Amino acid sequence: MNKTVKFLAMGAIFLSSSLMTVNAQTGTKKPEFRKELAQKSPEEKADFFANRLAEKLNLSEQQKKEVYTLKLNEIKAHEALMQQQKALRLKAKSDLDKVLTPEQRTKLEELKANKAENFKNKGYPNRPANPNQQGGKGPRPVPTPSK
Repeated sequence: MNKTVKFLAMGAIFLSSSLMTVNAQTGTKKPEFRKELAQKSPEEKADFFANRLAEKLNLSEQQKKEVYTLKLNEIKAHEALMQQQKALRLKAKSDLDKVLTPEQRTKLEELKANKAENFKNKGYPNRPANPNQQGGKGPRPVPTPSK
């Protein structure tokens, strides 16, 4: 199980880095590119990435086929993982709704709506501008190598 999770996480990282690389190379806007890519089948996505890598890295036909297979497996695993996450979120919401009273559920929905509105207006108000800071508490300590 642990190896599967690591494999899926690495696959998701590779996919997202591939998306960013392709986006930077093509000069397309991220949201438009993601919408177009999201509408494609896993086979079309894998073919797109295999062709792109073949063009950039001058891959042989055999390498291109192998890249296609790897990307297709990665994309399918990623989509399965996303479906599992969606199911978990829906179950958690359902379980929470069973615990809360109708008034509490209404208040929770109001809190979520306010949070969404604040996000639209302000972004991340508690996020530090400097990525080396944690919540405005100053710079993160630099780890020292062990001897």
